[in-house]
Amino acid sequence: MLKPKVDGMTLVELLIVFAILGLLVSLVGPTAYKQLERTRAQEEWLTLERATRDLAFQSYLRGVNTTVEFSGTQLAWRSEGGVSRQLLFEHLFFDPSVSSVITPNGIFDRDRVTLSQRGRPRELALNAWVESGRLP
Repeated sequence: MLKPKVDGMTLVELLIVFAILGLLVSLVGPTAYKQLERTRAQEEWLTLERATRDLAFQSYLRGVNTTVEFSGTQLAWRSEGGVSRQLLFEHLFFDPSVSSVITPNGIFDRDRVTLSQRGRPRELALNAWVESGRLP
């Protein structure tokens, strides 16, 4: 007797394939998510470094004092005669809150700010561009 030709997959075969895919996703997913969060935290760190360097350079170019406040999850600044601006962070936290002034020479009145990045303590060198001898 001839068996009829069957095209396709049975429901049981599909369920097995989906179960295997589900296991793979459950193993790889959390690792990929953690790496994504680490990447975002590092991007925020680089944004903070670039912002402080650019603020120092703008203060130097304009020849004005700029007041900078590092507080909680935000970096806020105001130049003389300018408007207040701020950057908000998700992975960076400034504790305690610190204020600093950038002189018209582009130099912060304090050298370092302490903060935590995803619970890990870090320290930001505010005048690193001066110490390295490179322009911002």
